[in-house]
Amino acid sequence: MYYFWLESVFRAIVRPPKKNIDGQIVLITGAGGGIGRELSLEFAAHGAILVLWDINKDSNEETANKVQSRGGKAHTYVCDCSSREDVYRVSAQVLREVGHVDILVNNAGIMSGKKILNLKDEEIERTMKINTLAHFWTIRSFLPSMLQTDKGHIVTITSLLGSFGAANLTDYCASKFGATGLNHALARELREMGKTEVKMTCSTI
Repeated sequence: MYYFWLESVFRAIVRPPKKNIDGQIVLITGAGGGIGRELSLEFAAHGAILVLWDINKDSNEETANKVQSRGGKAHTYVCDCSSREDVYRVSAQVLREVGHVDILVNNAGIMSGKKILNLKDEEIERTMKINTLAHFWTIRSFLPSMLQTDKGHIVTITSLLGSFGAANLTDYCASKFGATGLNHALARELREMGKTEVKMTCSTI
């Protein structure tokens, strides 16, 4: 089932007639494992140049090694997506060192799994920063160059819990509702701007 979900995400980005992403720069947050790693391998198999972000350097390098062992190209960056300063700093570094990002995949996410009264304020803030606010920060970093060329793709990896609430996941649900809302609102904003070739995709788990 996981494989079919992964395929559906990829096909939502590379719609038929199949988009040629050979040589395009794809940035994936949370690339050190799970969905981020699998998406990295899938994009690499289609010729994309990967920019891999993760807070865990070793896990991120492992993903890069897997990409490279299959003939792909990958650049790795350690980035704490809960830190606005870190996201903006690493974004600027990517633009200098790698170039314009063609496809941005906001995938990094965390889940606490606690009742609301058992959550610490710091835990709530961290969930919202990584799962929602980091999307604003990466988009504000990489959207300007997409607008200049009227070309690009922004992908939001969200969850069914971004549409339906669940007990013991109040912070997570709120963060995913926010990420989903951001995606839908920005899609409308881009249409109003006439930027029809900057695409938005919201993929749910």
